[in-house]
Amino acid sequence: MRCGSTAAAIALCVILAAARADARTWRVERDGSGEFTTLQPALDGAAPGDTILIGPGRYTEFAPFDGPGGLEPTYAGVGVDNLTLRGTDRDAVIIGPSVASFQGFGPKGIYTTWDVRTVRIEQLTVENVRDGAYLVGQVLVDDCVFRKCDLGVSGVDDRELVVRRCRFEGNIGDGMLAIGWGGTGVEVSDCRFVDNVTGLDFLRTPNGIVSHCTFQGGRVGVQYEQGASGTVADCSFTNVQVAAAAAALLADLRLDRNVMTGGTEQIVVDSSSHISGTQNTLNGGSYATVEFNGNCTADFHGNDILKRGGWLVYADTYLGAAFTIDLQNNYWGLTDAAAIAAAIRDGNDDPSIHAVVEFEPFAGGTVPTAQLSIGELKARYQTQPAPKR
Repeated sequence: MRCGSTAAAIALCVILAAARADARTWRVERDGSGEFTTLQPALDGAAPGDTILIGPGRYTEFAPFDGPGGLEPTYAGVGVDNLTLRGTDRDAVIIGPSVASFQGFGPKGIYTTWDVRTVRIEQLTVENVRDGAYLVGQVLVDDCVFRKCDLGVSGVDDRELVVRRCRFEGNIGDGMLAIGWGGTGVEVSDCRFVDNVTGLDFLRTPNGIVSHCTFQGGRVGVQYEQGASGTVADCSFTNVQVAAAAAALLADLRLDRNVMTGGTEQIVVDSSSHISGTQNTLNGGSYATVEFNGNCTADFHGNDILKRGGWLVYADTYLGAAFTIDLQNNYWGLTDAAAIAAAIRDGNDDPSIHAVVEFEPFAGGTVPTAQLSIGELKARYQTQPAPKR
């Protein structure tokens, strides 16, 4: 077992490792060489601490399974605590049909009940199902692929969800959706998101940490909404259509050392949300590089904010008291204050917009970058001052 360096990841690994002394490994093999040939009998017969080792093949058998979202057709229903589901080959072990056929809110690929407090899932592929993995509890997902699902991974609970080294490809909704009500948060690292409608969506999730991930294509790369908070660091975003990163509905998002290229806009901040961060390289959107709407604020310094056809900054729908959007000490790719101001739309252009972008002083050249570990990122985010509203 390879654990991460943060306290949460270490605690999760300790819990997952605390198996019974007589824990068993059950082999599921299509050719009959293991104890089982299909998944559900192996899962039903396991005990806490056991490992289900899954051999190559496509697993297409499903049956009704009663989980937190109700009774749904399911390929791998997990009702036993502290199990490990491990494929022998990530690309050769496939859960789900070759062609999608959604049924209501199912079928689900991997579905855990409320009674499952911890589970580990690794080295397998789930495709063509409604939810690739619908998870509650304290979960580690490692080195998996979620492809052509409605939702790749849905995490719902008040505990820890750790996702690392996974690929999310061509999911028609969210590659990953994390919903939280005050738990210890979510960590996503070293993952790849390709052509999902939304790559990664945090809904009411506190302390959602994303690092060293790549986002390519799709409509939105990563989104924090409805009071969600967290940090996105050391990630790359390429040709995401609408927004590489978005914060909406009272979200609080920190961005550090990310590179964003292509798309309509690269950062969108909406509905009383707040962004902060440094050492990002924003290579410009076709409409605007950064957009602020609805009484949002910022402490965003030491970044490269560049122009590609559209506005550098576009501010709109600021009502009531006057707002200041603090974008001082950034490099704008321009050396003339008048040229920078001409590429920014705010209350100086339309008095009905009660917000002004503060961009002076500004840097005369590009800013350096330096990467941090996940532990340093979490500590850095948690020590940030409360956002200005």
